[in-house]
Amino acid sequence: MYDENTQEGDIIMFTATADECDKPVVLSVENVLSAAKAISSRVECTPEDIVLAQIPLHNEFGLIYSLIWPIFNGAMVCIGRGLRHIDADTYYYNPTILVGTPSMIDYLRAVSGFNNELNTIIIGEASCPFRLFESLRGSNLKVYSIYGMTETSGYIGINELSDGSYTLFDANAVSIAEDGEILVGGPCVMKEYYNDSEATAAVLKDGVYHTGDYGRINSAGRLVLIRRNDDIILLPTGEKISRVRTNEQITAINGVAEGFITFYNNRLTAVIVPIDKSATEDIFKRRIDKYNEKKGYRWEIQKIVLRKEALPRKADGVVDEEAVRAFLDD
Repeated sequence: MYDENTQEGDIIMFTATADECDKPVVLSVENVLSAAKAISSRVECTPEDIVLAQIPLHNEFGLIYSLIWPIFNGAMVCIGRGLRHIDADTYYYNPTILVGTPSMIDYLRAVSGFNNELNTIIIGEASCPFRLFESLRGSNLKVYSIYGMTETSGYIGINELSDGSYTLFDANAVSIAEDGEILVGGPCVMKEYYNDSEATAAVLKDGVYHTGDYGRINSAGRLVLIRRNDDIILLPTGEKISRVRTNEQITAINGVAEGFITFYNNRLTAVIVPIDKSATEDIFKRRIDKYNEKKGYRWEIQKIVLRKEALPRKADGVVDEEAVRAFLDD
């Protein structure tokens, strides 16, 4: 029976952090409603709109942008039938607003999957490549790219310009630390990491969330991203991977002296230094295949590269990703 005195519950969504691939984040109802209000202040959504929800609703971006926000504005929400029907669903439901990840939107663009009624595209969960943004802007569509994370209820900034900078949803809530780290406060900030006060205290200080991303505020008051958190790999599908944990898992594979994971040429790539320098790539391919079977398609390693020399490292001992990528270029 409904009781108006009953307190609203919290929502647990999962994300990747430096130390875990599936970290539970506690968001309050206030967090979620603040997101719906903030998005509504920047993107038009009316009761006449139809929003197609193709991103899983257990995902914070999918839940807020393709379900909560449209319902908040009285729009109709159509739940997609899954990835196998992704290009058919746009013509089946005829949405006016489409929410998707970069890879999803890029695929629909390539297969002419945009229905005639579509007028707005919202891209999130990963950075939108300039190439994709420009190709969409060349049409009559209104295109928005979102900067946010689960810990900030999916919203910090929104980009509608070709320069890649972001209008802040709440300019008073975002500041830049002396070292350039982006700090976020206000109603978007999560309550905590579930049952982990130590991890919460490491990133949430006096109500301010330390993103691990770096940027600056330009002369127009817009946020410019300089560097994303090095400890997290953000895939175009929206999946987040803990680089630290994945590197440990790759290094733990039989015969591996060192392992390093990177996203290179649109493929999740493992650079492996074998203990036996005469070992062949085929041996490790079979071992990586077994690793992939346990992980599933979300975090599947798609390419392996053997390296005889030790991984290049910076003065502090951290693997130098730029040097690794230069090695891959060769």
